[in-house]
Amino acid sequence: MQIIIALDNMSFDDALLMVVQLSSHVDGFKINHTLLEHTSMFENYEGELFIDFKLWDTPATVCSVVEMVLERGATMTTISTFNNDEVFKNLHQYSEDIKLLGVTYLTSWSEKEQFEITREVKKNMWARHISRITKAGFAGIICSAQD
Repeated sequence: MQIIIALDNMSFDDALLMVVQLSSHVDGFKINHTLLEHTSMFENYEGELFIDFKLWDTPATVCSVVEMVLERGATMTTISTFNNDEVFKNLHQYSEDIKLLGVTYLTSWSEKEQFEITREVKKNMWARHISRITKAGFAGIICSAQD
């Protein structure tokens, strides 16, 4: 089991304090876009740096963002499983360099919204999406505890 602390939406000062206080006690830290410009605070950190973007875009854009995330020192990032097959084919090249994690639907979506957006029930979605990320060399999947 790994413990990764989410620093999402924290100020730089608060996030830095958490990193200093907890870095020797946890396996990593998760950030989103709000701290992206401050990844230098992890320069000498040897644990996981999880940059959570839930990427969902064209193949070229997803790959260029993954390359930027790698340049920032990330060891993990999230990709939406709703991307098309070409995205997954192109992402396979990064599976040795970074832990790619699939994200299905957002936990803020109600079950009705999830169906309206995806046009499939959760059970069918899970089977299809797990198959997609497995073929692309993903390290895992991020999901709600309910799932």
